[in-house]
Amino acid sequence: DGLGGGITGKYKYDALANSFEGCYNNFNCDVHYYDLGFEDITSCYNYFYNHFNVSSVEEICTVNVYDGNIRYYGANPNNYIDIGDVYKEDLTINNWEKLGINVEDQATCYYYFDCESNWDSVGYSSVAECQANIYDYYGTTNVDDICGITEHFKDEPILYRIIGVFKDVELSDGSITDLVKIIRNDSIGNYSWDTNESNGDFIWEQADLMKLLNDGYESETIGGSLWWNSSSGNCYVDSNNGTKACDFSKNGLTSSVQDKVISVVWNLGSYPWTLSKYTNEMYVDERWGIYSTYSEGYFPNEWTGKVALMSPGDYGYAVDFNNCNKTLDYYNDDACNDNWLKNNQGWTLISVINDNPCVHFIEYNGSIDDQTVFHSNAVYPTLFLDSELRIISGTGTGSDPYIVNW
Repeated sequence: DGLGGGITGKYKYDALANSFEGCYNNFNCDVHYYDLGFEDITSCYNYFYNHFNVSSVEEICTVNVYDGNIRYYGANPNNYIDIGDVYKEDLTINNWEKLGINVEDQATCYYYFDCESNWDSVGYSSVAECQANIYDYYGTTNVDDICGITEHFKDEPILYRIIGVFKDVELSDGSITDLVKIIRNDSIGNYSWDTNESNGDFIWEQADLMKLLNDGYESETIGGSLWWNSSSGNCYVDSNNGTKACDFSKNGLTSSVQDKVISVVWNLGSYPWTLSKYTNEMYVDERWGIYSTYSEGYFPNEWTGKVALMSPGDYGYAVDFNNCNKTLDYYNDDACNDNWLKNNQGWTLISVINDNPCVHFIEYNGSIDDQTVFHSNAVYPTLFLDSELRIISGTGTGSDPYIVNW
């Protein structure tokens, strides 16, 4: 049911440079240690050798990156999983609040999306054009789906979906093991990736969203560990530290699941303006990208913690490659519709490295774009579980998810 193999063979220099020679020059610490953000030649070489687990620059630029990860792909694979996370009380979600656009209430939503009645007043030349545009972005023209409500009930399972089994994941203690990577099926709401001063910060280890999702940030007056602790308060949603009330008491992380989430080293690598790349190239960026263009200094390409977001590579590999051969910025093409993560439009983990604080996010039409971090986008918590967990029942469908035995 859409369970596929890992990365096709690619050399690291495909992402690190246009050629082996270019890669070799880029990693020549004797010449470029300062440009790469290091204080001296020795610390430069030590970092690269330790980080890439190789003994020479030649190996950095030539080693094959097939890693054996097994991922689910296609339109709707059977990868739903019940990990014991539940709704604590009945919860009604206003669908229009998840749109990521300026829709103030339900009536306004119905006005903008009712093509039959309002196509001309909202700027379209025909009903057909209106409906086609809405379908391209939202995957449906059913106004009730877009502007209605979704109801959940007390003790109803909060479902996740399995991204895949990932080989040789580094844990926070430095050990290596295989883990299961999962993503929450429904969004926890629309929030800023970060909103510091006017534009925000695009370093995940400092991001407001990271502090919202993870434990240990209870001292933060805005958002700190609220989702992790199933608490309520205020969360960041706009520039200049703009906030709104947020309540995760009904749909935050269940306490009995918290100790099952494994702290790992997450890869944050990227390069400037990398959208026009194929998925395997983006994956290489994420694993080995080195940040050297950030105007305020060296940019970390790893973060150790428990909860983050899917990467553009995760999104790219969820497509059916039998049909889609596009770069990620063209995943809105009809040939790329068979992607089960297409419904998870919102923030990803990976920043865009330039002098503006932007992050990759999944558009409603299925392509990947960049957006300034203070904007509000949907958030789908992503985490790792022990690969030794046992599935005791279920077929993996939405109505019959896998049930695990801890």
